[in-house]
Amino acid sequence: MPSQKIRFLKVVFVTAILMIGCGEKFKIYENYAQRVRISYPLSWNIQENVMGAVATFNSAQEGANDRFRENLSIIIQDLGEQKEKVTLKQYTETILGYLPRIIPGVQIVESKEIILSKVPAYRVVCTAQQAEFRLKILQVWTMKNNRTYMLTFTAEENKYPLFVKTVEKMLKTFKIM
Repeated sequence: MPSQKIRFLKVVFVTAILMIGCGEKFKIYENYAQRVRISYPLSWNIQENVMGAVATFNSAQEGANDRFRENLSIIIQDLGEQKEKVTLKQYTETILGYLPRIIPGVQIVESKEIILSKVPAYRVVCTAQQAEFRLKILQVWTMKNNRTYMLTFTAEENKYPLFVKTVEKMLKTFKIM
């Protein structure tokens, strides 16, 4: 009998943990002109067409002293008509080559192939200093129909672990329509 009680308590405990982890409600963002869809937390806000991004999702401000809002941006680039089609591998090599020039002092901590929206993609996690902020950046990109889709999550390095699971959920919902 005690083992059934312990088993029941374990099931209740695990269920409670899962419910807490999935507690944040999400809303769907769709941009029909750019043919993309993604879910984002209700507590985050959206800015469209700012600094070349189709959309930027900003985390809720964590208080009056929160000077950096963690965010996920979507940038889409039309590659136009080209004699030779650019491959994901070529595009990735170009991006990885430019990162140190664009972000001085960047340190790549993860670099791997993944799948995004049912399409081969690439993922990079890096750290860098920007003004007074020590940042951790997760970038994912893919190509489809001669367009590139780059999703970039930027967080203060010490807050990255608090937001990355939410961002991973967002990335899993990203769809190229």
